[in-house]
Amino acid sequence: MNWLIWNVRGINKRYKQKELRNYLKTKKNKLAGLVETRTNEHNSKKISNKIVTKWEMYDNYQTAVNGRIWLVWDPQWCEVRMVRAEAQILHCEITSKIGDIRCYLTIVYGFNTVEHKRALWENLKDVAVGMNKPWLVAGDFNAVMYQDDRMFGNPITYTEVKEYSECMHELLLTEVQ
Repeated sequence: MNWLIWNVRGINKRYKQKELRNYLKTKKNKLAGLVETRTNEHNSKKISNKIVTKWEMYDNYQTAVNGRIWLVWDPQWCEVRMVRAEAQILHCEITSKIGDIRCYLTIVYGFNTVEHKRALWENLKDVAVGMNKPWLVAGDFNAVMYQDDRMFGNPITYTEVKEYSECMHELLLTEVQ
């Protein structure tokens, strides 16, 4: 069973919807986290149904304009329980129908500024309290662990690297290449 976290900028476009639908089908994904959706709430169900019909969906519209994060899944494969939704995270408990997977999944789409990311670090620390199952944290943090990680764009400040690195270290999270 494959999972997918995908930055879907432009998901309003039909060709993007088709690309994602084909990818999910080809790879036999049963659950997908989608970030940077940039879709109005009233269009979200219609668009998600064009991508994955008969799948269920959680989002974070109640805490973020344009629902920055979506989680879609095949209800025949798993049950998903929403635990927490914030502007930069969607935190859920995932249980497969056959019981071989029981874990937490936190999908992240971080804001761009250091000041706004501080709320993300605090949200992750809050979620980690009392964690009693395996925990996968994935998405786009809009942050880098090391100063030489950014290939293009603005120079990185020491504060940006330090706060992200400290949060990851404190939560015992490791970066996947």
